[in-house]
Amino acid sequence: MVFLGHLLTAIVEFIVIAGVAVGGIFLGKFLSEKKRGKAN
Repeated sequence: MVFLGHLLTAIVEFIVIAGVAVGGIFLGKFLSEKKRGKAN
């Protein structure tokens, strides 16, 4: 049961890290596009 708990924690951490990474990339692209739109 302890191993299962560690595995679940690792999966949750991976999902959170992946979500933050994807969210950061998406936010960066969105902001850069917004700035470009204002420049033009």
